[in-house]
Amino acid sequence: NENIRSFRDAFSRMSSGDTLIIRDGVYTGSDNRINAGVGIYPPDGSAGQYTTIKAENEGNVLIDGNGESWMFIYYGNMGPGPMQYVQFEGIKWRNGSADKNDAATLHGSNHVKFIRCGFVDAGSMAGGNSVCLGISECSDILIEECYAWGGGRYKFLAWHSNNIIFRRCVTRFDWVCNEARPKAGFSIYGSDNVRVQNCIAIDGDTRSLWLNSDQADAAFYTPQGSGSDASNNVV
Repeated sequence: NENIRSFRDAFSRMSSGDTLIIRDGVYTGSDNRINAGVGIYPPDGSAGQYTTIKAENEGNVLIDGNGESWMFIYYGNMGPGPMQYVQFEGIKWRNGSADKNDAATLHGSNHVKFIRCGFVDAGSMAGGNSVCLGISECSDILIEECYAWGGGRYKFLAWHSNNIIFRRCVTRFDWVCNEARPKAGFSIYGSDNVRVQNCIAIDGDTRSLWLNSDQADAAFYTPQGSGSDASNNVV
C-alpha cells in the first residue's frame, strides 16, 4: 500500500494474525523501529494463526539504526505485556546506537519465531554489554536459519529463558570493543531447556580487532553459577 509510510503506520492498521510484507530496501528512522516503549509493535497472533512480519525477498530488507536508534527493543514490562505468537521472516537488523545496544532485543515474551533473519553489529563502545540478538526472560522462542556477525560480545544470547531453540544458525565473530567480559558465538545463560541444533560458529580472521578481549570464551558458552545448572540444555 503506497499510503503506508512507516512500520508505526503499518502496525497500527494490522489485526491479529495478519501478514505484513516489507518491500526491499533500507529502513531507518524512529518510526521504523519495533519499540514497546513508544508503542511501535505488531499485534499478537494466536496459536492457530501467527502474526507475520516478512521481507518480500529474504535478505533484502535491512532495518538500520544508523548509530542513533535501537531498532528492535521489545520489553513486555514497558507497558504492552509479552509479545506473543509473532513470526519474523527474512529481515536484517543493524545496531542502533553505539552505546551498549543490541541489534535486536526481545524480553518477557513467548511464542515468537525468527526465521532466516540476520543481526549485525551490536554496540561498539568499550564496556558495552551488547549482543546481536538477545532473548531474555522469554519462553517458547524459535530462532531458525538465522545469522549474526560483526561486533557484539555475544552473537546469540538466551538469558534466564526457557524452551528456546536455535536451529541451523550461523555466527561469525568479526570484532569487539569491550572490557573484561565473556565473549562467545552462542551463550546459554541461566536458561533451561535450550537446544542448539546444527548450528555453526565461524572464527573471524581479524583477531587484531578484538579489543580488550581477555575473556574470549567459546563458540558455545554455558556460564555456570548463572541461575541454572544447565542440566536440560543441549548444545
